[in-house]
Formats: sequence, C-alpha cells, structure tokens
Amino acid sequence: MKNQSSDTPNQIDWEKINSLMAEQNRWVHLIVTIDEIATENETLVKELALYDRDSTVAILSSLLTLPILQSHCIRLEILTVLALSYCKGQKEAKTDQIVDWFQFNINSRSGGMYIKL
Repeated sequence: MKNQSSDTPNQIDWEKINSLMAEQNRWVHLIVTIDEIATENETLVKELALYDRDSTVAILSSLLTLPILQSHCIRLEILTVLALSYCKGQKEAKTDQIVDWFQFNINSRSGGMYIKL
C-alpha cells in the first residue's frame, strides 16, 4: 500500500479540522469577547450606533422579563450588551426595529450558534 502525500486531495487534515472545531466550540459556548461578537455582527453594530443607548437598553432588557422569551434569553442578553456598548445616537428604537435586530442576531454565530429556528 502506498503512502499518500499531504498534497493528495483525499488526505484528511486533522490539524485544520481540530482548529475549525475549536473555533466552533468557542462560539457555541460563547467563550468570545464582546468585541468578537461585535465584529461578527458589524452591520448590527453600525445600526445600533444610530440609536439612543438608555432607551434602547431599557427596551431590550425589559424583554428579558417576559417568560415567553425565556428560550431566547442569551440572544436578548447579547443584544442588550451590544446596545449598551455601541448605541451612541439619538434615534428612539421602535418595536419593528427591535424585531429586526433580534432576527439579525439569530442569524449570526453569536445569536444562532448555527441553529436555524
């Protein structure tokens, strides 16, 4: 039996697989910084920057008290922390905007953890 060289397409690159799995594990367990989450959600952060911090954080954090949203707690917490960190504008967030942010967050690695609802 011949040994396959590392250039052979059928050769499994275990180091690469382990590296990808380790990175995936960091996101699944949220062993990431708020800056990493912000980088992952750059469009959302740019949008948040247009909104007033106090009112936006108040709305988002109030959603954490609703039992029906308990299963989405981590997503709401991420949104709240991003709002606290990056909101610096004057716009007042409305319900439709909150829904859009929540949906956007679900589709990111930090909010959805690659699980589609």
